[in-house]
Amino acid sequence: MSWFSDSNTAKTYRKLGPVKFFGIMFGILAWVVIGTWLSISLDWPDAYGFHCSGRGCMFEDLWYSPRLIEAGHHSLMEIGLFVWEWTLPAIFLGFLVWALVRILRKKRFKLTIFEPKDSPE
Repeated sequence: MSWFSDSNTAKTYRKLGPVKFFGIMFGILAWVVIGTWLSISLDWPDAYGFHCSGRGCMFEDLWYSPRLIEAGHHSLMEIGLFVWEWTLPAIFLGFLVWALVRILRKKRFKLTIFEPKDSPE
């Protein structure tokens, strides 16, 4: 087992602890299984008028994903697949906004011309 003890997975496990590590792993696995099940059940994307195979399908799936919720499509599975399709871009965008807010917050305090009240005189 020495090959595993030096791996990035083992380092992540030691850093997060068993509860957080397996919680994250279970969440990722559940997300993949749910998306796969919804895609297969709805025959996405073939049943909706387009086909994609190979690289770049995520962007094409996102482009055509409004077909899942257009008029006449009121299935919870279609709504669920639409939400599932947009979770990764939403998480990515949320992370960018969070990082930008942190950067701007740090710069705002560094650019102040006033001295802090706690500074010795």
